Amino acid sequence: DNGDGTITDHATDLMWQKSGSPDDMPYKDVPAYIEKLNKEKFAGYSDWRLPTVDELKSLLTPELQKNGLFISPIFDGNQRWCWTSDQRVSGGAWSVYFGYGNIDIWSNGSRYVRAVRP
Repeated sequence: DNGDGTITDHATDLMWQKSGSPDDMPYKDVPAYIEKLNKEKFAGYSDWRLPTVDELKSLLTPELQKNGLFISPIFDGNQRWCWTSDQRVSGGAWSVYFGYGNIDIWSNGSRYVRAVRP
C-alpha cells in the first residue's frame, strides 16, 4: 500500500488503483474514465490504462480471502467485476470476477475499472 490510493505489486512491478472506479460502467465509458485519471494525474501519474486480462488475473488469489473475495484484502472489495482491455472480435470484453475467481466475456452491462500503470 503506497498510501496514495495505489498498491504496488512487486511480483509484476505494476501499480494498481487500490479502489478502482467508484461506480460500474459500460465498456464504452471506460476510455473517458481512464482519460480523467490521467488528466487529473491520479497519485501523481498520467500513464494509467486498462489492464490486460493476464495483468488483472494476476491479482486473483488461489483461495478465498477473509474479505470473501479472491483478491487480497489490501484492495477495496467493492470492485468485484472488473473490465480488461482484451476484447473479442465478435464483441464483448474479458472481465475478471473476484467473487468466484473466474474470467468471463461480457458483451453488455456494466463492470468496474481498476486501472494499472507500469
